[in-house]
Amino acid sequence: MKKFVFAIVLLAALVGCGIWYQYAVADFAAEISVRCDAIERLVYEKESKALEENFEKFEAYWENKETQMAYFIDHAHLNAITKSIGELGMAIRVQAEADILMANARIKAEAQDIAEDELLRPENLF
Repeated sequence: MKKFVFAIVLLAALVGCGIWYQYAVADFAAEISVRCDAIERLVYEKESKALEENFEKFEAYWENKETQMAYFIDHAHLNAITKSIGELGMAIRVQAEADILMANARIKAEAQDIAEDELLRPENLF
């Protein structure tokens, strides 16, 4: 009977961790998307000072979040976002709107890929 209870508790813990993981990844992708939308809006409104401030906040958020997510997410995705954030920063400094929008779109797309690739589905597990 003790083995059965232990197995049920272990199963419940695994399911709970899986649910938490799904929530964390979805929240991460949604937050990246919201921040990218804000940057895009500021580009179209030609608010260069606010754009720089927003980017600095985004960069600080990413530095913190990248370390946390490195334990759970494929590093190729994280490296692609880091590279695109660097490109976004350079584009903001030289005020190249097209490059800002392209780097921003790549970041947003990569975050969406993370949300899809990290779903707990059989094809992602095996």
